[in-house]
Amino acid sequence: MINRTLTTEEIDLLVDFAREYLQFAEEFAGPNYGPFCGGDPRNFEPDPEASTEQQRERHRKACEAWERGERGPIATGFGFGAMHDRAQDERCRRLRRLLEELE
Repeated sequence: MINRTLTTEEIDLLVDFAREYLQFAEEFAGPNYGPFCGGDPRNFEPDPEASTEQQRERHRKACEAWERGERGPIATGFGFGAMHDRAQDERCRRLRRLLEELE
């Protein structure tokens, strides 16, 4: 945490960076197709045509474990599917609202 007042130049720098980040993040917003690479398994949806029944069952169990708060080593091997980072989407929405307030 900063224990001083930011200068106008510093605020402008942060706002410019936030705008650039937001543009980049929205440009590459999901869903992205491929294998599960880690994180919250609830953000991954196995493709029924590119995963086996066993992989989909492993994914279902991983999602249940995450819901229970179990954050140990996350199983992988869910086949291919779509990954969507909902937490990043929410950060982008919040950042966009903040930037709109500054305009």
